[in-house]
Parts: sequence; C-alpha cells; structure tokens
Amino acid sequence: MVSGFSSVNAGQYPDRPVKLFVSYSPGGATDFQARIVTMKAQTYLGQPIVIINKPGGGGMVGWNWFVTSASKDGYELVAYNVPHFISQSIVYPKKAKYNINNLEPIANWGTDPAVLIVPKNSPF
Repeated sequence: MVSGFSSVNAGQYPDRPVKLFVSYSPGGATDFQARIVTMKAQTYLGQPIVIINKPGGGGMVGWNWFVTSASKDGYELVAYNVPHFISQSIVYPKKAKYNINNLEPIANWGTDPAVLIVPKNSPF
C-alpha cells in the first residue's frame, strides 16, 4: 500500500473510512489480496477500508490517477505491484506519472513469488 500522507494526527486517525484504490479489475489477484487485508480493518482501525477499483493499462490508469488526483490526507491509499510499477515507470516514463520518488510505501502485505516450473514427470 502506498500513501500520499501529509500531516495527520495519528491519535485521531482514521476518523472516517479510508479508500484503497486497486489499479486492477475486481476478482484479480491484487484485488483479492486487498480484500483479504481489508476484511479486518474496522476491527483494528475503528473504520472500514473501502476498495475502489481503477483498472486499465496494467495498473497505469489507477496509479496515474492516484499521483495526480488523490487527496494527500492519508484517507486515500493505493495498492501497487512492485514489478509492474517499477518496470512501467522505466519503460514508459512519459506515460507513467509515478515512480519510486513520488510515492512512499507504508505496508507490505505479502509476497508474490515468480517461479519456473516443469511437468512433474519431467527429467528435470
């Protein structure tokens, strides 16, 4: 998750629901992970985290929206996938309005390993 926090009084935060933008369609892996993570939010935060999907461009649509339009008060967060986020900001620097310098990670909710596989009956 990433935030554009400015200054927020941690003792009173959050005093209203928090929005979590997911830059992929509902039902995909990132959306599913976000829903699992946010299921218990109200128990710990006293407020729900509401998921808003902004799919398109392999995440670029939502991330561009976030860096240009999201509030900076800590009530709007965005989930990003590190490989897509970094590669798009390098490969498409004119299209991607985001990079590692204009967003700040605040939580890591898991890992998504990429592995090579072969058929189980393969000699490898």
